[in-house]
Amino acid sequence: MSKSPFFFCNFLNSIRYTSINQTKENIMADNKTKIKALAKQMLKNSQREMEAKIDKALSSGALDIDDWDENNNSMILPKIIVKAILEDEADQYSAKGTCFEKEINEEVVNLKYFI
Repeated sequence: MSKSPFFFCNFLNSIRYTSINQTKENIMADNKTKIKALAKQMLKNSQREMEAKIDKALSSGALDIDDWDENNNSMILPKIIVKAILEDEADQYSAKGTCFEKEINEEVVNLKYFI
């Protein structure tokens, strides 16, 4: 007893559909792994650079270090330094002046809702 040609076509389509989905899943998993590795490397590089900027900020003369009191509002100056360094670092990834600036800004605003 032979099977109809439609059966064979449906069988091939189901195999093709399954392999396409598995391929897409493999590609997505591979892309996630690569993106994660790149993001981790960027964060490691940024951390080294940001830690070096602490001394630069303290030596800049822009902060009134003489009036800092360890017992009164001791976290204000460190927070100022950290915020300035983080904003400076974020500016480096903003893609200002490129064709990607708008896309990056829109995606960052969207992503911040999820993290």
